[in-house]
Amino acid sequence: MKSLTLPNGLDIYYLNLNEARFLYEETFQTEEYFKHGIALIDGACVFDVGANIGMFGIYLQRRWPQVRLYAFEPVPDVFAVLHANVARHGIAARLFDCALAAEPGETSFTYYPGNTVMSGRYADASEDRKTTFAFLSNKSPEAMARAREDPVLRKHFDSMIDHMFEARTITCRVGTLSQVLRETGVDRIDLLKIDVEKSEHEVLAGIADADWPKIRQLVVEVHDQDGRQVDIRRLLEQRGYLVEAEQALMLRATNLYTLYARRA
Repeated sequence: MKSLTLPNGLDIYYLNLNEARFLYEETFQTEEYFKHGIALIDGACVFDVGANIGMFGIYLQRRWPQVRLYAFEPVPDVFAVLHANVARHGIAARLFDCALAAEPGETSFTYYPGNTVMSGRYADASEDRKTTFAFLSNKSPEAMARAREDPVLRKHFDSMIDHMFEARTITCRVGTLSQVLRETGVDRIDLLKIDVEKSEHEVLAGIADADWPKIRQLVVEVHDQDGRQVDIRRLLEQRGYLVEAEQALMLRATNLYTLYARRA
């Protein structure tokens, strides 16, 4: 675990420098989670499913100091950093070292120590490499073009990618969102953020019919496999939400989209 001072002057703990910079950009600079009418007020209740190192929680605390945060991160190494960042910034949060899915139990996770944001239950190194390549090509097209043409740069790039996707298999606890609601007594979620690397449909399947009215807004990263974006959008609309879809510019040529859902 290392320490980093962000461009806005905040100090955080992190595991991988490039990841920390990416999380800062999408959370603080482009504010990816607050588009298409998604909004909060101080004192709101937020569930962060797939919290990683806690960048979103830090952002929330800076804007709404009284926010109540429930954060979920199943990978032990990453959870330790999440815990450290929450303590460092005095965030009013309850932390859960488990994943959320359709049924409680245990499951195997593929953990990429060099690329924790893409770790998950359904991680696929080949597909994840393609997504990373597309992201880097969108972010730095000139640098990627040079890497393709220069054998030395290409070798360096391939070595970097190989390191990012060195994988370990770990066992993680799994719960359901409705189980957490019962255990905590939470009766209203002002924002449910889901970023769980191909498990988003499982998280939503773990919400009982009686609990859907408690959820006011959702922001869900969707991996559009086998029509999943359409299926999840239809589910949310049937539950009474207005839904907008967007693909970030850095994710062009990938199957990654974000769905923004809010009560009419």
